[in-house]
Formats: sequence, structure tokens, C-alpha cells
Amino acid sequence: MTQFQDGMELVLQNKGYGSDLKVFYLSGICQWVLSAY
Repeated sequence: MTQFQDGMELVLQNKGYGSDLKVFYLSGICQWVLSAY
């Protein structure tokens, strides 16, 4: 899971925050799923 989070952070850094809403929502969903566990 940590590798997935690191990957998402890299994607956000490459695209820039807010430039891709899909990536932003996917990262939010990922955090929500992790918090559920």
C-alpha cells in the first residue's frame, strides 16, 4: 500500500495539484479506503 501511495504522490507532483481532477479524486478515494481499513 505504501508503494501505491508513493506512486500517487509522484503522479500528483508530475501533473501538478488540481491540473487533473481525476487523479485528485483517485488519491482521495485511495486515502478513504486506507482509512477504512
